[in-house]
Amino acid sequence: MPIISVIVPVFNTEKYIEECIESIQNQTLRDIEIIIVDDGSTDNSKSIVLNMQRYDQRIKFFELNCNKGVGAARNLGIENSTGDYIAFVDSDDFIKKDMYEKLYREAENKNAEIVICDSDTYSSDGRKKNVWFKPIYGKFELEKAFHNTQPTNKLISRKLVERINFRYLDGMGESIIFELMLHAGYISTVDEKLYVYRSRENSLSTKPNIRKNYESLKNNEILRKRNLEYFDYFTFKMIEDLLQIVSNAVKLDDYDAYRTARNELKEMDYLKDNYLKTLYKNEYSLHRYIVKVYIIPFNYTIARLFKRFSKS
Repeated sequence: MPIISVIVPVFNTEKYIEECIESIQNQTLRDIEIIIVDDGSTDNSKSIVLNMQRYDQRIKFFELNCNKGVGAARNLGIENSTGDYIAFVDSDDFIKKDMYEKLYREAENKNAEIVICDSDTYSSDGRKKNVWFKPIYGKFELEKAFHNTQPTNKLISRKLVERINFRYLDGMGESIIFELMLHAGYISTVDEKLYVYRSRENSLSTKPNIRKNYESLKNNEILRKRNLEYFDYFTFKMIEDLLQIVSNAVKLDDYDAYRTARNELKEMDYLKDNYLKTLYKNEYSLHRYIVKVYIIPFNYTIARLFKRFSKS
């Protein structure tokens, strides 16, 4: 049985998948399995992976019969994993060579069920993207969990995954990492930039995508229903999704989507939300906060004009 199962969902990343896998193969901690799940790619990603598998028996390849989303791909990876710990890497990113050795050592030394690390960014044009991160030492804390719902900077105990029967929700489902953190006996941190996020134009994470925003909204509503003690927090997460939909609708010139999301925000009386005025406000400059919360949702025509003359 390997120490770590590294799960990599793949969808049309032929330009990056080889570098991604090589960064996992070259880990100083050698006792790992590399689980690649192809999510219906239509480019050469699959053939690249199969060719690399010929030379490294640690690579295991699985595929979905159509594009079902990264959540479904990660779930298939979990179901076919055998390691004591589970980790996730996105197929257009890469990791530092000692990432898993350091995270594993910290997990064993602190008896931690989750170990997190900071993330760096890589872009061909030299731009940097801020990746939310705050160190955690001990039990779950809401404010710090808010900064740490990305799945890819973590090492997670299989025992924890099995204890809560953890699976991703449909679509992206990033917020469900919250539940792992909530139930972890102890969380620790290696405060180093060990995961490298690739910032690239026209990727799923950078292109405005209202459908993905609505998937996130639906998932946060599900999480709200099954975590009633955090009902208010997930209400805030739904407001955050709706604010993103409003913003993306303006970028895409989609008035119907804008109007629907704005009406939902009004029904939720979103300006009175306490987390919006604390957690959300603390993440932005006052100017940007006012733009995102007040100006863009106020009027479509004004928002379009504002977007045209600013980068907000």
